[in-house]
Amino acid sequence: MMEKPQTPKIELIYDEIEDIKKFAESEEITTHILEESLELIEYAIDNDKKRIDLFNVTNLSLIVEVKRDQFAIILQKIIDMYLEDEDYDKCAQIQNLIEKI
Repeated sequence: MMEKPQTPKIELIYDEIEDIKKFAESEEITTHILEESLELIEYAIDNDKKRIDLFNVTNLSLIVEVKRDQFAIILQKIIDMYLEDEDYDKCAQIQNLIEKI
């Protein structure tokens, strides 16, 4: 059994609401979030978990929790990201995870 990955902690610091929109639209941030999500969802599937905490936004006291019935939707978004990079091996690995759900 693999060790449970740490739930990533995020602190959002902003002066204006536009700063949060820019953060959310950042390709680098999106990629990081999807990669972290993949690791946590893979752990949840392999360990038959019914839900997983994906992120903890510490300064807002907000935990992003995802239930098992939503794993495939997130994994498909991650596949789309790897398809853009033409990383077909990673796509196949994620498709295998979807089939395990």
